[in-house]
Amino acid sequence: MATSHHHHPLTTKLTLFHSIRLARQIVVYLRAEKERIENKINVLKQQVDCERSSCMVAKRNLDEVKAEVERLEGVLLQQSEDGKDENAEHKELMKQVAQLNVLTESNVQLREEKER
Repeated sequence: MATSHHHHPLTTKLTLFHSIRLARQIVVYLRAEKERIENKINVLKQQVDCERSSCMVAKRNLDEVKAEVERLEGVLLQQSEDGKDENAEHKELMKQVAQLNVLTESNVQLREEKER
């Protein structure tokens, strides 16, 4: 007498039903997980865009500050050059004043000698 290892049709149906229910639960879980991950990705993309904008504003501000520093350095350099020119002009004028003083003194002495 040969015994067969066939499952009872009801047991097979219940096992199949249980497997399908489990598979559906897994699908529901995976869909929810996918949606959660997609939402997280969207939030992160928005944060990246926001940081990128902030970075661009900061770079623009930095470029403006650099330009202003260069402009001020140019102004200071020009003032320094002007100061050197003015200093040279001042020295030249003082030399001419000294020469005029010598000439005036010399003229005074010559007049005094002439009047004697």
